[in-house]
This record gives sequence, C-alpha cells and structure tokens, in this order.
Amino acid sequence: MSSFLENLQNKPQDTKLRIAFLITLLASLVLVPVWLWNARRVSFLAGNAESPQAQNEGIGLNDIRSEFSSALGQIENPVTAVDNQLKEKFSQPFNIIAVQTQDESLVVHFSVSNSTFSDLVVPVARVYLKSAANAGSVIPSEKVTTDDGKNFAAVVLAGENANGTIYFSQVVNGAYQLVWPGLYYSADERGQTFEQTLDLEVIDSWSLGT
Repeated sequence: MSSFLENLQNKPQDTKLRIAFLITLLASLVLVPVWLWNARRVSFLAGNAESPQAQNEGIGLNDIRSEFSSALGQIENPVTAVDNQLKEKFSQPFNIIAVQTQDESLVVHFSVSNSTFSDLVVPVARVYLKSAANAGSVIPSEKVTTDDGKNFAAVVLAGENANGTIYFSQVVNGAYQLVWPGLYYSADERGQTFEQTLDLEVIDSWSLGT
C-alpha cells in the first residue's frame, strides 16, 4: 500500500487527478445505493410507526370540526339577530297611551314613532277594533285626529313622532284588539304592507244587561 502511494506521488499531476476521480466514482457507486436503501428503510419504518397516530389525529380533527360546525349552527348570526330586532321594532310603531269613554264614545289615545329613514304610510280610515271574545265582531273607527282635533296625517315622516286620538262608538266592557292594517314604509320597493295589533281593555264603558 505504501509503495502504491509512493508511486502515485511520483506520477504527473493529470494522472493523479484521473486516479482520484476514478476512486471517487467507485466509492459513489458503492455508497449511494447503500444510502438510498437505508433511507427507504428508515422512512418505511417511521411511516408504519406514525400511521396509527396520524389516523387517530385525523379522526380527532374530524370530530372537532363536526362539533365546531354544530356549535356554529346553534349560534345566531349577530347580523341576523340585529336585523330581526330592527324588523320587529319597525313593524310595531304604535303604542296606546290611554283608553277612556267620552261623550258616549270610546276614545283611544295613541302615539306613533317612525325611527326609520323612510316615511311611514298610515291608512287612517282603516283602523278598527276587534273583540277578543268574538273574532267576528269588528268595530270601525269613526275618526282619527291629532291631539288638537285636526285630521291625523296619513303619513308619518321619517324620524318623526306623532300623537293622536281614535274615536269609536261606545262599546261594552271587555278585551279588544286595536288593529292598524295596511301600513308600509315608502322606501320599500316591494310595497309590502304589514299590520300592527295592540291589546286594550275597556273597563269604564257600559255593560250588557245594565
């Protein structure tokens, strides 16, 4: 071996390079296949060892996703919740202030609040009373006025409030519903109408049999 190295040292530089290249090539032909075989073996073993864990993790993630989706389905969308609240508020613009009898008439004092950016159209002549005990008993209004006795406007402007008074012929004591039909906001392109129903109790009027 020592004599080979001595002879190699005495050879020209280009011969030394060719011999070094040949040795490197032979070494690579031996070592590369061994390295590839070892890498495949390690990868295969690692894959088999981690496979059950990976499957368990996959199942766990699927369960979490399923539970998360289910929980989201039970939570009301905040935007939807606010939208529903606004719709409920806008569809109930009227409130009853007081109910009394006056000059043999039933008088209902009310307020209306239009908190939208659209005019509220109020078909004043269509408001009526409905008996809670007898659904078929309908009593139309005689007139609707402002607090100072003028005709109540059929439109409540956007962002404004108004008070008014409804007059009915005298009715017997009992439970009734005050119904405002055909209401709509002028900005509604569909022209969709709605109605509001308010419960009221008549207690100081005349009664049957007395």
